Amino acid sequence: MSALQVPESAAENETVIGKVKDLAPENLRDGESSLLDRLPDQGNPQANWQQNSGVLRQEMGKGLPIRDASVDSR
Repeated sequence: MSALQVPESAAENETVIGKVKDLAPENLRDGESSLLDRLPDQGNPQANWQQNSGVLRQEMGKGLPIRDASVDSR
């Protein structure tokens, strides 16, 4: 298996990031979840950015695949 291939078992519980509209439950595949429940609105963009980057760093630290649902999306 190459480094770019993901074992089928790793796709279960895969995290998906992106724009809020792209993270609606109907846009997620089986076994995928978003971080939205961990990202409450903090009231201003700077606080949201700080919170979001921290949560994303935690998720990246797990070393599991993360899919971006908003690639080339407008």
